[in-house]
Amino acid sequence: MEQQEPAAYRCGDYTIVPAERRLLRGSDALDLEAKVFDLILLLLRNRERALDKQTLTAALWGRRPVTDAALSQLVHKARRALDDDGDRQAMIRTVYGRGLQWVAPTETVWPAAVEDAAPAPAEIVAGPALPAPRRRGRWALLAAAVLAAAAIALFALRPREPAPSALPRLAMLPIENATGEAALDWTRSGLPGLIGSLLGESGAVDVGDTLQVAKAWDYLPIPGRSQAERLRYTTGAAILVEGRLRRLSDELYELDLRVDGGDAAHSGEIVLTAAQPATLGVDAVPRILRLLKREAKTDPATERSLGGDAYLAQTFARGVDLATHGDWESAKTYFALCVQNAPDFLPARLRLGEAQANTRDLAASEATFRALVDEARRRQLPAMEAAALIDLAENEFRRGDRSAALALLEQAREPAGRGGDPDAQARLALLAARAHAILQQPQLAAENLQRGRELIERHALRQRAPLLHYAEEQIAEVRRDYPAQEAAARAALAAAEAIGDERMAISETYRIGRMLSWQERPFAALPPLARAWQRARQRTLLDVEALAGVELAWVLSETGRYAEACAVADSLIVELEPQPNAYWKAVSLAARARCQRAGGDAKSALATYRAVRPLVNPREDPSLDALVSQYEALAAFVVEREALPAIQARLAAAGDGASYKHVRRLVDAVAAAARGDVAAATAHLEEESADPDRDDGQGNELRRFALHVALATDSEAIAKIAQRRDDLLASNDVEVLRLYAQWSARRGEAAVRERAQARIDELRRGALAGLEGIDVMLPPAKAD
Repeated sequence: MEQQEPAAYRCGDYTIVPAERRLLRGSDALDLEAKVFDLILLLLRNRERALDKQTLTAALWGRRPVTDAALSQLVHKARRALDDDGDRQAMIRTVYGRGLQWVAPTETVWPAAVEDAAPAPAEIVAGPALPAPRRRGRWALLAAAVLAAAAIALFALRPREPAPSALPRLAMLPIENATGEAALDWTRSGLPGLIGSLLGESGAVDVGDTLQVAKAWDYLPIPGRSQAERLRYTTGAAILVEGRLRRLSDELYELDLRVDGGDAAHSGEIVLTAAQPATLGVDAVPRILRLLKREAKTDPATERSLGGDAYLAQTFARGVDLATHGDWESAKTYFALCVQNAPDFLPARLRLGEAQANTRDLAASEATFRALVDEARRRQLPAMEAAALIDLAENEFRRGDRSAALALLEQAREPAGRGGDPDAQARLALLAARAHAILQQPQLAAENLQRGRELIERHALRQRAPLLHYAEEQIAEVRRDYPAQEAAARAALAAAEAIGDERMAISETYRIGRMLSWQERPFAALPPLARAWQRARQRTLLDVEALAGVELAWVLSETGRYAEACAVADSLIVELEPQPNAYWKAVSLAARARCQRAGGDAKSALATYRAVRPLVNPREDPSLDALVSQYEALAAFVVEREALPAIQARLAAAGDGASYKHVRRLVDAVAAAARGDVAAATAHLEEESADPDRDDGQGNELRRFALHVALATDSEAIAKIAQRRDDLLASNDVEVLRLYAQWSARRGEAAVRERAQARIDELRRGALAGLEGIDVMLPPAKAD
């Protein structure tokens, strides 16, 4: 079936109407040459990618020969019509080495909306992002992301009606705690979570995620726009419910709810009184449904799931409040208690599974979700069945098993369709796109990405826009299309900030930094990593703090700032000490060991790696297990060579996973060198050097191991392996440069040694500059 053409595209003040071939600024039509309009429309229709010169000229001129100047002139005219230019590139970006790409935040307006004379039903950040600025300031990356977010946020607050769906969408806004009692602060997010979950179980309305609403409520206020308007945009909800809780007497509370349904028939005020706040939440549900003229579709099991048990209702509500604030570990206890005493209340089971997953208790999470799938099937609740299956797939992503994730997503497809929840269908499609991309199935990845994009646009699923761009980011990463990956990451950040998802915004800032780090761009990586770590610390987002801090420490170690790297790692270790999450503790300790080993203290590093070992689960985290074994072996090679056979045996027993293939060769090489078998060490390193699957990061590890072995064995052949393919003097890794300088000095190559030392000094100074403005406890920097 031919894909339907949008009736219009809206980009800030501009509207492009394809059928009428018109470009409007506000209500004013602009005069354009035909080919200028053709170029704009071509870029808009293909905004998910950059179009190269050959594609552009073939589409615009056919087989006619044209000069580069003709295309450049056309681009200049298009930018001028859109109040853009070659420096700003806010609408049309030149992607180096790839061509032109439309990057402006874009809204698609579908024909049905125009025919019904209704406002546009959907918005999505169309292009990957706003372009990177030309100047290379330390905070340029973050500045571009902030500008993109602000532009999208300001545009986003224009009133929009969501696309119609089978059920009206409702958003529970935070409830004001006007009792004056701090002990009841949990009601602000907890009561909306309780009411929203009970309304969702009724089957009469489609309830937006209360955690997302709570995150967005106080975020990025825009002058002249109410919070309610922002939440209506963010959630795509037709119905908003807000309220105020106050104490009437020692044992009596009043809840005043205001229901805004967008029309008089579905709007009104509900006032309830009860002895317990949680009872007010339970009692509010039938009153809201009556006001909305909606009939509950619950079965007897659902009706008695919580009933009038105020204690269990409060237990669930307090768990939701803790989850809203990111304290999943504490929330898990509340949800578990609720599940134990109210097993028929399925939202508690769903939240318990999420809490277990968010604290990396994946085995327990899987058991919870599978039991939920069985119960949802028995009670013929397809939406709940689909939600649990998709969460199970998310857990397989966490384990790194994308094939298993795809199998679960395929199971979820049919109940997601029967459940009629477009949000679940969009989430399913985008997760499938990520899995297919990683499994090298580009066509299936593209099909699922497009399916997710269409669902988001048609159903105003703005809360899924960050996930859409994250899927684009992962697809680009697998293709090693780094410009597209960076553009998608910026778009995900901008989309997260536009809808008020601060957690996602901080996470995406971290991912931008990680991506730049993996691209061997340490100076570009440090500012976003430092900023993500700082913001995560301020907001006690421990998982993001751990991941961003570890990556920050890693880059600092690579650039020779060992004291600063260890300070970051040590602060993480202290912060995480009371937490039960073994994974976070493991990666933080591994970061400390890295800075110790690269900084020359191999003995302390070996002891730290051994402390990491009991915290690593090889089945759930094979990549971390392999990484720890690799560096433990390198430290042992320096200070305790008799420990190497045991590390080899452990790796041999780990199985044949891809995570271990490269590590085994490197460890076998140092073990062979330790026993004096230089020929075997050379053979292992040659095998690794010849492997076409080795990526750039693994290439850096090859150079590191080869230089250590070359210095220990005085082997020219092994040193040549380290120097193969790349100019070591261009390396961004201070340890590799230091080892190369030592090798050059041993060979009497003073000029090479001096150049290596100059590069080391350059990296250390650049890294120190990248730390400017970080509000963390770091040791005083020594002047370089």
